[in-house]
Amino acid sequence: METNESHESRAIYETLKRKRVSDSHWWRVKKAAATAGIPLDREGLTQLIRLQKISPRFCYSALEEQTRKQEAPAVRDMFGHELRKLIMGDMGIRCHRSTFGKWFHRLNVSFNAKTLYSKTTASLVILQAIIYGRKNT
Repeated sequence: METNESHESRAIYETLKRKRVSDSHWWRVKKAAATAGIPLDREGLTQLIRLQKISPRFCYSALEEQTRKQEAPAVRDMFGHELRKLIMGDMGIRCHRSTFGKWFHRLNVSFNAKTLYSKTTASLVILQAIIYGRKNT
């Protein structure tokens, strides 16, 4: 039986998606959020919806893998050049610079090496890099 808090979270999620979701869909969303440590509040659910738009097929499995293996370091606010160095250097994911720029473009943000990106934006870009690395290895 769902708690009142879970009902509220589900209502927020359905409002953000602009449609009703099945019980099994909601169960998968809650499981993925719990695995990744994402809170079931408006901000956390918005982040999950963005991830679904980026890569619906790989969203949940990439979140679970990233959390289990802790591939990505602790994400914080980062400058563009730090993010590029982290992904292409430390994580060893090689891609063309246009691909790197597309990861930002999908989030409606343009890439600039001197720009400070929020923790949310940095984590979404890192997740896209992990998905890209999985698909292309």
